[in-house]
Amino acid sequence: MEMADMITTFSSEGALAVGNDIIYTPTLEDVGAYLVLCWLPTRNDGKPGEPVIAISNPVLAALPVVSNVCIKKLSSTAYVGERKYYGGHEGPNIYNWYRETAEGTTSIINGANSTIYEVTDFDYNFQLIFGYMPARSDSIVGELKLLEPTKTIFPELP
Repeated sequence: MEMADMITTFSSEGALAVGNDIIYTPTLEDVGAYLVLCWLPTRNDGKPGEPVIAISNPVLAALPVVSNVCIKKLSSTAYVGERKYYGGHEGPNIYNWYRETAEGTTSIINGANSTIYEVTDFDYNFQLIFGYMPARSDSIVGELKLLEPTKTIFPELP
């Protein structure tokens, strides 16, 4: 089978050409699909050899991971945890906020499970820590990422 015939055959079966370089990095859209490599070896003098085809297993999503996690102060009483997610289709991530004492004792803040946290009177004299556990849409979760604590929270001056 000629190379042009192979490409026509794969295209008629719903295949999409996604690259024409020797290196291809799968994208999120490739998850669940097969990658097909069609290669026509060619000698230095330009004479082509027999076409070669290689078909991968279905592309799997990477494990969910998080990077660029940070805490931003929105106001004197509000913080937001921001992050960049990688690893397949994003699912219901797990967010938590923690209080930490000056001695390093950490405790979870019950009910604080979103990216935004409003400071309460109970937070005074503690530092806040944002925790993020990435999750894919198929319920696979990644490792918990805890940030460095904020500065100690003090009440507003009167």
